[in-house]
Formats: sequence, structure tokens, C-alpha cells
Amino acid sequence: MKRTLLLLMAVLLLAACARDAGRGPLGSPATGNEGQPASGCVVADPSDVMVCLRGGEQSPEATLFVGVKRFDGAAGSSCWTTVSGGQGVGQCIDTVWPPEIDRYIEIERGTEIAVLGDAGTAELSLAEPRSGDHVAKVALEDGRGRITAKPGKYLLNVFATWSQGDAAFGFGIRVVEPDQSAG
Repeated sequence: MKRTLLLLMAVLLLAACARDAGRGPLGSPATGNEGQPASGCVVADPSDVMVCLRGGEQSPEATLFVGVKRFDGAAGSSCWTTVSGGQGVGQCIDTVWPPEIDRYIEIERGTEIAVLGDAGTAELSLAEPRSGDHVAKVALEDGRGRITAKPGKYLLNVFATWSQGDAAFGFGIRVVEPDQSAG
């Protein structure tokens, strides 16, 4: 009876935390070596920009790749279920948002951004970095979208779901106009 009650609580926790769980995965699992793009998150071109999402045993992770440069996301609020001793154990963590941004990653306006990894769904949006106020949604189609905001500093918000739960992440980005001399 106790085991059934714990399992029911874990299922209810997942249901309360998960959003849009009906959509399919964004790509193949992202499980690579530290400093290297994960499997399914291969940098094919030095101008590639991608967010790699990976659900771990204890918590999910988000990494932004701009070419071969790797940036770990600031973790936001999350709900995650782990299995311990054959039983599901859920935990929700609330964080202060927006996070303090000490580094801004330059991304050219109009750049395509891909979302890959093992998350079931993902949403991207841009916000004002100090207040967290919403500026624009980054529309994704088949896991790809474009950064079209006017030049300036933004918080790139990432919200993703997995079967184990959901999580928010943030990256400081600076949108710049494309280099006119490069072509």
C-alpha cells in the first residue's frame, strides 16, 4: 500500500510539473563528453548555434553551443523525478528569476538556432536580462527558429519537458547586426 501511495504521489508530481508532454522528442539523446557537443548535438559548421537539452538521472542540463564554444545554462525552477530503491522520488526547486548574467554570448541577428537533445518539448523566448520581462518568443518549427530581435542584451529563456519533469534555463546573449563585410 505504501509503495502504491508513493508511486501515485510521483505520478501526480509529474503531472503537475509537466507541460505539453504529448509532443515527440527534439532529437537523439545528448550524452557527450565534457567540452564536446553531445551525441545528436553535432556542430557541423562553425556558425551553428544550438541549445542541447539533456535529462540526467538527478537533474536536466542545458548547454548553448555557438560554433565550437560551449556555454552552460543558468538553472531555473524545475520539477524532477528520480528513481531511488525502485521507487520514484520527485522534487521541485524554485529559483529567483532572472539569474544574474555576468557573460553575454554574441549572436548575429537572423541567426538560426536549433534545439536538440532528449527533451520532449522546448520553448525559447527572449527577456530583458535585469527584470526578466518578456520581449519576444522564438518560434520553433521542427526544433529550429531564428533570433530576430533588434540588437541588444537579452536573456534567452529555455523551458523544456521530459518524462521525468520539466526545467527552465537561461543564457545571456547579445544580439548584434550581421557583419556586412563578411560577404
